Amino acid sequence: QRCRNPLFRRLLSVVLYLLGLYKLPLYWFYSGLLSLLVGVFYSATCFPLLGMLYLFRVLLVSLDEDRR
Repeated sequence: QRCRNPLFRRLLSVVLYLLGLYKLPLYWFYSGLLSLLVGVFYSATCFPLLGMLYLFRVLLVSLDEDRR
């Protein structure tokens, strides 16, 4: 299954990476929504495994934020 829009996928990946990198103040609040959207998006395209890994990574990040 080929990706229909690799440019959009690459742009989305960069934006989400920057969000994770800088850890914006409300990032923990949006992380659930972002992970859900990205997980569904990747699963619907050609990266089901990457979508699952992203969901797991954001879950770990939000758990780490809650601990502080």
